[in-house]
Amino acid sequence: MFKTEDELLAFFESGGCMLDFANRDVFIADVGGEDEHFYGIMMAGPIPHEHTMTVSDAVEYALGHFPAPGTGASNRMSLMEAPGWWFSLLANSVIKNPKRFMTD
Repeated sequence: MFKTEDELLAFFESGGCMLDFANRDVFIADVGGEDEHFYGIMMAGPIPHEHTMTVSDAVEYALGHFPAPGTGASNRMSLMEAPGWWFSLLANSVIKNPKRFMTD
């Protein structure tokens, strides 16, 4: 899947999304604006089992049930800065346990 943190970062910078089967968390690239600026990675979960068969279904569920990070709502998605310490933890997990994660 991914062999380095930089490869994973490039995946998210290009708009990629990922599902963690073990925790049922979904990671969604926050890319937008006219210049397609990369803001970080939105994280939501746990996603109900019935919505974890595909990354697309998990993303759709998260976007429909968890407010965006900037809303200030108590049940909002988290925003992971990338690169950063939290992203490094994610990258380490992805590299060491590739079968635990699914990408779109």
